[in-house]
Amino acid sequence: MIANIIHDLKHSPETRVRVAYVISVVSSDGTGVGGSYRSLLALAQGMRSAGQDAKIFVLGDVFPSAYQNLDLPVEFVEFRNPLDYFPAICSRICAYAPTHIHAFDNKSYFFSRLVARKLDVPSILTRAGGPNPTRYFPYARDVVAFSEENASYFRNLPKLRASSIHLIPNRILDFDLCAAKESELRERLAIDGSELVVLRVCRIGLAYEESVRQAANLVRKLNAASIPSRLVVLGTIQDAESYARLQRIQDIRIDFVLDRKFTFNANELIGLGDIVVGVGRGFMEAALHGMIVLAPVSGCDVPALVLPENFDHLSRTNFSPRGFIPEFDESKNFSELLLILRNKDRETSHRNFVRSIAKARFSVMEGVRRHLQLYLARNNHGDTRVLDVALNFIVVLRFYVPIVIRRGFSMMRRTSAPTTSN
Repeated sequence: MIANIIHDLKHSPETRVRVAYVISVVSSDGTGVGGSYRSLLALAQGMRSAGQDAKIFVLGDVFPSAYQNLDLPVEFVEFRNPLDYFPAICSRICAYAPTHIHAFDNKSYFFSRLVARKLDVPSILTRAGGPNPTRYFPYARDVVAFSEENASYFRNLPKLRASSIHLIPNRILDFDLCAAKESELRERLAIDGSELVVLRVCRIGLAYEESVRQAANLVRKLNAASIPSRLVVLGTIQDAESYARLQRIQDIRIDFVLDRKFTFNANELIGLGDIVVGVGRGFMEAALHGMIVLAPVSGCDVPALVLPENFDHLSRTNFSPRGFIPEFDESKNFSELLLILRNKDRETSHRNFVRSIAKARFSVMEGVRRHLQLYLARNNHGDTRVLDVALNFIVVLRFYVPIVIRRGFSMMRRTSAPTTSN
């Protein structure tokens, strides 16, 4: 099926587009490590595999590590002089001559919507997962949501009632596991097969702290059920206080792997886990490789084994810690996990289920087809809402002003530093 989609897209002259994808990495807001960067990368690579033109423009003062050493064209418009910043963005994107401009966050959308207006091309905004926004969300004629949770919210948002809301779940490219790195990490952590490994791959911060705690509770329950187990958390520290709290987890063996050698392209190491507790993109990557995969559930002590009867409920929130399963029987779900761990036929059946549903639901080429439908439905910029542009600008200032202030203080310290003379 995927091969047919690629063939049709490559050989149909009516489906030719040239998309400028725009995303921000601003040090006052993040480090450029997260699923949204890889999701955009997968979409752009999928578009190029389908014979389309696609280029990523990164705006801000940090270049995301996921975009280093790529064959895909990526252009970094670095924030230096505030007065020259928008002209630089405008000239770079205009030089690419896109037919569509597609932003992946509110900050980059402010700039991309202005450039799109100048070029009179459609401007699209993706909400790349996460909870529903509680404050400002920009107006856009076309909004892409990764989850039903977000899509339903946007459909009921008064300012977006005339907009088209597109539910196009997160997509992933197939990828290989790295046996060499996995072997090295197994040796470093003394993983010898005597204990079952529960793996959690995530940024270590407030957003995912509860999912790590649920994974730790799962290890406790497995140990109590006479299945010796340990927890490995693989990721980068996003919040030092959150990391400190998680380090105080007791009664189980827990290892935090923070070395960039292993955290860069960490998805290559999901084979380390006998069980993977996944969220969002990480869940999908584990499912694609047929792992025994669980997802966190809001208000529960342990994550849920993903089964045919609860998959749709968990996917509604993009397999996030906000996941909810009506009338969820936590004890019955854990018992099903024990049966899978103790019965080879049940384990094989579960692995086949998650692998098949990942291929059917998370294929990047199906995402490309859906995005092309979106792009080809529009050929001009449409209406501009001046007040909303002004509000969007205020949001942008909130993130860029701290960088300007920090640089100002840095310059003051350098100029005021005492000099020595011979």
